[in-house]
Amino acid sequence: MERQLGLGDELILYQALVSGNVTLYPDYAAAIETTILRQRLDFNPDIVREHVRSELRRTAKLELLEPLGYESTPVVVVKKTDAERSKVKTLSDTARQTFRWKLGVSYNFEQRVGGATALSAYAFPMAEGTRAMETPQLFPALDQGQVTMVASTLRTAACPCPNTLFSPTIRASFLLIKHAC
Repeated sequence: MERQLGLGDELILYQALVSGNVTLYPDYAAAIETTILRQRLDFNPDIVREHVRSELRRTAKLELLEPLGYESTPVVVVKKTDAERSKVKTLSDTARQTFRWKLGVSYNFEQRVGGATALSAYAFPMAEGTRAMETPQLFPALDQGQVTMVASTLRTAACPCPNTLFSPTIRASFLLIKHAC
């Protein structure tokens, strides 16, 4: 087996897989469903996995293997000081406050069906437009105050800053929780 890193985003990897240039790549069924198939039918991971498996077999003659055993839960991260100053405990609270947020998202999150578009449903006040950037730049930008809110995944977040609150999405609603580093 030859390992290749940095080939590109999900769409590029999918094309490489279909063309035979790549024979195996790990991804999440929900990511394939939203990014490749451009659908979001259910939030139940078992239903999503079976739908994606069926569609990949039907459309591309590809096989979806069983999960590897780790998750990538969507989260919204803000500094504790900003959460305390704006008196928010849930993402829904942000829409009822006057604090104006500067949102940072990864390019991947911005393009996903359940990403930035779903997040915009909360209608929280923004100080400026959403800033899309490479994933490794998100948390330094949050730490340096370039953004005040980051949409990411727990896998990406991995407790990058000691003064943050994490908000995982459950069935498209955001709940703010404290994450112990």
